Amino acid sequence: TISFDLDDTAWKYQTFFRALAHALKASGHRIGIITGHGDASREEDLRLWITRGYPPADFLLNADDIIRAGIVWHGAPQRQAKLALATLQGIDAHFDDFGNRHNFEIECWIRTPE
Repeated sequence: TISFDLDDTAWKYQTFFRALAHALKASGHRIGIITGHGDASREEDLRLWITRGYPPADFLLNADDIIRAGIVWHGAPQRQAKLALATLQGIDAHFDDFGNRHNFEIECWIRTPE
């Protein structure tokens, strides 16, 4: 199960992440989204994902899902909150800029085997 951030990740590097998402999905992986957006943006985020040529997402998790899971979102580092949710959801890898807009670096977090 692989997830992608939207802003400054999947949207900024669409050619790369679109091809990666299609290849992963074709190989049988579940792919989806973890975003800092909230429930109010859910339908628009999914619409843009498809409109921009990504394969159908198997899931979309957002800031409101983080809060519902009991993870501190506001005031906590975005990275820590998103990766706590990814761990709870059994996500194997997540691509994200984690709000590092100043350096445009993308991280690939991989869940540590138990």
